[in-house]
Amino acid sequence: MPKIVQLVTVEVKNRGIEYGKRRYDLIVRAPANLFTLPDALAKEWAIESVELALRRAARKGVGDYILRAREFMQKVVLGNRNSKI
Repeated sequence: MPKIVQLVTVEVKNRGIEYGKRRYDLIVRAPANLFTLPDALAKEWAIESVELALRRAARKGVGDYILRAREFMQKVVLGNRNSKI
C-alpha cells in the first residue's frame, strides 16, 4: 500500500505578476476518501482545516525560498569582502 504522501499530487502554476504581486496557483489532488476522517475532525475543531494547513505551508515555503536567496547573497557579498582583505 502506498504512503499517503504518494497519493497526493501538487501542481504549481506560475501566473506571472498581477498588480505588482507574483501569483502562483496550487492545485492539490488526492483521493476523496482520504479526507473523510480529517474533514470530520476539522469540522469538530479537533484538528485544523486543510485550508489553514495549506495556507501555512505555502507561506512557509515562499518565505523559506526568499530567505534562502537573501542568505545566499549575504554569503556571496561577505565572501567577496573577506577575500579582498
